[in-house]
Amino acid sequence: MAMSAGLQGEAPSDGVSSGTASLLEVRHLSVTYTRRLARNDGQTRESRHAVRDVNFDVPRRETLGLVGESGSGKTSVGLAILNLIAAAGSVRFDGQEILGLHGATMRQLRTRMQMVFQDPTASLDPRMTVRRIVRMPIKAHRIATGTGIDDLVAEVLNKVSLDTAVMSRYPHQLSGGQRQRVAIARALATAPDFIVCDEITSSLDVSVQAQVVNLLMDLQADLGLTLLFISHNLGIVRQVSGLIAVMYYGRVVELGQSEQIYANSLHPYTKALLEAVPSPDPALETRPTRAYLRADATTAGLHKVWSGGCVYQDRCPFTTDLCRRVEPELGASAAGHSVACHRVDEIRTGTAECTEGDS
Repeated sequence: MAMSAGLQGEAPSDGVSSGTASLLEVRHLSVTYTRRLARNDGQTRESRHAVRDVNFDVPRRETLGLVGESGSGKTSVGLAILNLIAAAGSVRFDGQEILGLHGATMRQLRTRMQMVFQDPTASLDPRMTVRRIVRMPIKAHRIATGTGIDDLVAEVLNKVSLDTAVMSRYPHQLSGGQRQRVAIARALATAPDFIVCDEITSSLDVSVQAQVVNLLMDLQADLGLTLLFISHNLGIVRQVSGLIAVMYYGRVVELGQSEQIYANSLHPYTKALLEAVPSPDPALETRPTRAYLRADATTAGLHKVWSGGCVYQDRCPFTTDLCRRVEPELGASAAGHSVACHRVDEIRTGTAECTEGDS
């Protein structure tokens, strides 16, 4: 049974390892979507930047949590990294540039880069049994042949704590947690080094979320996986991620070690997100102060066309004329991590004054 050793977390033997500390290096990544319009003025297409100039590294065997509200561009980043949608910039996987790769070269890399999608009900073919679902990538990449295919299917199902009895079942015969485990097993079938986890707990009950998160952490420890964990749930992201990148309107506005972000966040958007996280203990639950979000702010800023300046200017209570004119770059802060904010030093020292009433 070919490639079974890969499920034991061994280093890849294809000779392409670059030896760098980061398995994934993303530089100036941008994604633009274009849609057709039916208008009388002759304009037939409209372009919208979903991701703009995103930069980060993911160290080997580490997890980068990518957080932000719906529409911030998180999923587009994950799809672009896997070369599933058109993008500009650079994505280097194990030292190899992958944007624009096609054919046999990209096909070979597919075995090392996988994705688990948000909704297992939609991502699993309802007409296929679990056996066929997990067999597909094994057969497509010729990882095993003959009886070795079913042996490998049973092995990966065991890795995600599913009994081989589910092999004959269809997705609708499984619980939500079981379906997501099947999706994870399908991703593990090619013995990947890197997995993009796109909101994999959002469709699950809280108790099942904990089981799936614990399973993912165990798999990472056992197999040496590198993960990009996309989520809007900051509580779960804190549990699984050593690094965190906060996205707003297609831009990374804060990036650093997980504990640095949670203990000493500096961007107003990050602070607003953390303030909104509910406490599991009602005695400790406090009413949000909304000190980092304008009282009249809405999510409309996520759906407008960016025209310059800071992406958070419409919802930030500290916006100045400089914020409206010049977009801040993501740069190192005195707190030790990177922030894209003109007033970061004032916010860090608590001297930033609210400018909410400025015109």
